[in-house]
Order: sequence, then structure tokens, then C-alpha cells
Amino acid sequence: MKAGRYLPVGLLVAAVFCHSDAGSDTAFSLLRALPERHFFFVEPDELAPGAPSLAHEQVLYQIERARYRIEAYVYGLDDPDLIAALTRASARGVDVSLVGSQDQDYSGIDRTGLVLQLRDRTGLQHMKAILIDQRVFIAGTGNFTRSGFFHNDNVFFALPVDAETAQQLSRSLASEEGLLEPVRLPFAGRMLCGPRDGRQIQRTILRAILDARSSIQFMMFSHTDPLITAALLIQARRGVRIEAIYDDAGNNGRFTSGSEAEQLNGELGLNLGARVYLEGNRSVFERHGQLHGGHLHHKTLIVDGRRVLTGSYNWSLSARDRNRETFFEFQDPRVARIFVNAFEKARARARPMPRSPLNPDRPYTIQPNDAHSVRLAGESQANARLSLFLGDGICFRALHFGLLPEVPGGLVHFEDAATASAGPHDLPLLASESATAWLSPGGGWSNANRGVSDCGLPRVVQAAAVRSVSLAEGWIWFREPRSFDSFYSVGPDGATGPEPLSAIAPDFYRFAPQTIGDRLLFFLGPQSGETSGACVQSGAALDPTIRDLRAALLMDGGPPLPCVANE
Repeated sequence: MKAGRYLPVGLLVAAVFCHSDAGSDTAFSLLRALPERHFFFVEPDELAPGAPSLAHEQVLYQIERARYRIEAYVYGLDDPDLIAALTRASARGVDVSLVGSQDQDYSGIDRTGLVLQLRDRTGLQHMKAILIDQRVFIAGTGNFTRSGFFHNDNVFFALPVDAETAQQLSRSLASEEGLLEPVRLPFAGRMLCGPRDGRQIQRTILRAILDARSSIQFMMFSHTDPLITAALLIQARRGVRIEAIYDDAGNNGRFTSGSEAEQLNGELGLNLGARVYLEGNRSVFERHGQLHGGHLHHKTLIVDGRRVLTGSYNWSLSARDRNRETFFEFQDPRVARIFVNAFEKARARARPMPRSPLNPDRPYTIQPNDAHSVRLAGESQANARLSLFLGDGICFRALHFGLLPEVPGGLVHFEDAATASAGPHDLPLLASESATAWLSPGGGWSNANRGVSDCGLPRVVQAAAVRSVSLAEGWIWFREPRSFDSFYSVGPDGATGPEPLSAIAPDFYRFAPQTIGDRLLFFLGPQSGETSGACVQSGAALDPTIRDLRAALLMDGGPPLPCVANE
């Protein structure tokens, strides 16, 4: 196969993949004008037998252009054209790094000279990403396989990146540990990687759903997270239009028994503003006596026609806690429009699923009981599951309680929440927080005033450079003069403040002694409205609640807060 085969695609995108420093600004200006040139949808029903796939052609074209390094994270890799292109790149001196998953068959690269490293941890290496020459980043929902490029509904995207962004991508893709900032990408995009960022990915999906104002559309290969189901049901009740297309796993036109897709469809009842579909892709091929392809392989959510969340991350706890995943968010409305167009094409081929209208509500109320529990009042239900959404901003968390027994006095303790819960669930409930709940079956909520509360904490606009601090003695020494007059203190036991600060010197302040432990401190200026944050760590390992809050700050656009050891 000759490189010249890819010339038409190359001409299409050459301008926006200009790699010279002088052309960088021009390239990105063109990129802004042509988002459709960088997102390639695999729509098998529109591919004639033997016809080229633009996604396939684009990936091959970029590999043929590689000059010195290719970093590829592959779950499936069996496409012979792609393997041949990687082999040619290696032969011409390109450093080709391949990382795969222990559960997959990579026999296609035998005798090619390509070296594959397998992830050596529990869980899948499920990322689908290729970084080429610190120049272009390829990712999406599809595997680098015949099925992924030709027979499954997918999206691939190829984004031009500068050297700094490429270095951030390389670190983020390779790192399994630590707290990294989201990598910023073109089209108002950002990337997170699981399982390191798994809980923040789950939190981002939940908040995107609960913040929707008019419409939620999604195409999903696998959905087993009950909190996402509850969030969708709450929004359907509020009048948000819900359209869901699920993979028909058995290609038989039926939900998998007990699946979240079946649960969602069943509880929607008479809601006329919501519709659940099973995809209609029947593009399959036979290999070694087995059928392949014919699936909707997307993991894509579109909110209000303006915001897209996609990547390799299925809506599952395995994706959150164990698998290596890539997750992307794009907030460019033009990108959202081309995803909506792909959704509408998939919907036209999909089958709307019937459901019973007999799903009566069982109204109940929820009231705070104390800092670590709430009380349910209403018709008692055994073997129901409860999802509870609390707070907003960095304090947002979602608690899931599966198969509740008869609840004595209707009292539900936060500590009994199941592992599906999201966010810092150990943080006590504050009186100012909003609360929303969903009980399955039946539904219902109370105090559903989301968006008006952020636990009373200020928004951090910069990190405070701290030299040293003593919580017990009540002093803090900054690395440079600062102008603060008060602060909030947030620990696993809750938040306090604002409390006064006394300036002893321009860079040294006193305050009332604090309880020793891991804490976040938020400093406020007297007139300028300046807000800065700091992390204080008292033990060898950072408290999980504080760790989650730091990560939430990053996700909400705040700065990274390095932790300073408590004196």
C-alpha cells in the first residue's frame, strides 16, 4: 500500500496541520473555522462495500507523515493497513511505542518488529489514542480495528497540537498516578484519563446532565452506572428532552435484562419528552467462525446542543475505577452541531423501544437530619434504590444506596452509600446545600434548587504560594507579600469561615488555631476580591475527601494547589 493513496485526505487537511512555528497561528485560525475537518464519524450503513472510511484514511495519512515518534495506546489493533503503516514508520527510523491490554490478541503484529508493552495492572488498557511527532493527536471512541473503522458506529478525531500540549498529553496518557491538570485541547476541549481521574470523569458527566436546560442526547455502548440513570430521570421529570440510543448488544432488538437502559426506559413511563432507542447497525463480517461489528460503539453525550462529552469511557464503575480510559469534553457549539448530526443519523436507523405507561410516582420528601444523614418521608419501599445529589460546585457529590431495606424512621446515613457514589461523600451536609433525590421505582425529590449553592466556599482564582504553616499554632508564612483579611478552612469534618487573619508582616499571618488534619484553606482579600487557595497535609497520605476537592477545583477551572506539610 503506497503513501500516495492518502493524498486526497492530505490535501483536505494539510493547511490546518501546518507544523512550522511560523504557520502555527494561521493553522489554528483555520482549525477554528473547519471543525468538521477534524472529526470523522464511522457510519457503517452509509459505507458501500469496499468503500474507504475517512476515519481510517485520516489515521493512516497521519502515520505516513510521522518523522520521529509515535505513541499509541491501543485496546484493539488488528487493522492490517494500520499495522503496515506502523511497520513502515518504524523501518524509516520513527520511534514507535505501543501500549496494549492483557486481554486482547495482538498476533497481527507478530514478525513486524513492532514492540508492544502490556499494561500490568488490574483492568483494561482501554484508551484509543495516538500522539504523533508532538504535532497531531488522534483519539475517539473507536478501536484501531476493522470493526472500529468500518463496521461499528464510532467517532475518531485528529487534532493539531503544539509542543507544550503534546508534552502534557504524553505525560497524562502515560501516568497512572498523581493529580494532573486536564489537558487543554482545540475546540474548547480538555482531556482526562482514568482511572486516575475516574471519579472526576463520573462527576463531570453527572453535573453535565443535571445542568442541562433543554436537551440531552447520548449514544452509549455500555451503561451500568445507576447514578447516571437517576440523573437522567430527574432531568426528564424537570422537562428536559431526553433521547438515548443504546447498543443492541445481542443484535436481537431487546434490552439486556436488568440493564440500566432497561431501567431508564421503564421508569420514564408516560414521559412524552423522552425516548430510548436501540441502534440499528447490522454491518457485520465473519472471522474465524464469529461475527464482528454491527455495534454502536459510541460513548458520547451531547448537552443542550452545545457541549459534547466523548471518548473511551463507558458509563461503568470499571471505567471509573480500573480501566485506562480517555475522556474528552468539547464546549464549541460547532463541534456539538456535527455530533448532533451524527446522532440524528443514528436515530433514523434506530428502533424506538416500547415501555409501559404504568409507572406511578410515589411522592416523598427529603430533609437534612444531621451533618451525615438525611430523613425520607413518604411511602416506605423495600428493595428500592436511592440516589441523592448534594451541593454544587466543588462540593457536588452524588450518593447511591442500592436495594434499601425498610429504612427505620426513614433515616439514611451517608456512610452507608455504595461504591457507585461520586465525589467527596464523607463531606458533611451543610445547611445551605441544595439536595435532589431519586428513588427507584417511583422517583421524587425535594429542595431541588440546584445551582444556588456552592457550600458557601469562594471560587479560587489562584494558588497561594505558602512557605510553611502550623494549624495547631495558628500561623502561615507566604513566599511573597499578600493582602488577605479572612479565610475559609475545609476539612473532612466540614467547612468553617470566614475567619479573621491578622497580618504580622506582609508575608506572615496569624489565625485562631485549627484542628490538625488535612485541609484546604481559601484566603480572601479585603477590597480587590482576590481569592487564593492552599492545601495543608498533616499525614503521609492525603485524606480522600481533600484529594477529591482538589481535583474538583481543577475540573472547575481552578489552579492546582500543591500541598504544604503542616508544621
